[in-house]
Amino acid sequence: MADLTSQHDRLIADARSLRDDNRSGGRHRRAVSSRSIGEASRKAKRDLWVKRLRNIAIALFAIWATTGVLGIVLNGIGFVGVMALLLCMSAALYPASRAAAIEPADAVNMSG
Repeated sequence: MADLTSQHDRLIADARSLRDDNRSGGRHRRAVSSRSIGEASRKAKRDLWVKRLRNIAIALFAIWATTGVLGIVLNGIGFVGVMALLLCMSAALYPASRAAAIEPADAVNMSG
């Protein structure tokens, strides 16, 4: 029977190398993570960012318009109103700070 020691040592070395690669993020993750692989993925990311920016702009406009109307009705909004405006603006901007994520249903539709 042939000596399997050299194969065993090679398999153990490959397994250790694979384990170390997986602990550091995997071999397939070495490329820049923000780059898209295909055209559909690139379009999905672009559409998601356009949709998010549009929604943020609408939210900020609504907040400013509401604050303006309240300022006219109440004859000024004062310090508390300005702080409420800043709080609402930060809440509207919060979703933009999160990482972009594709819904699972979109990922399934994109693959087909």
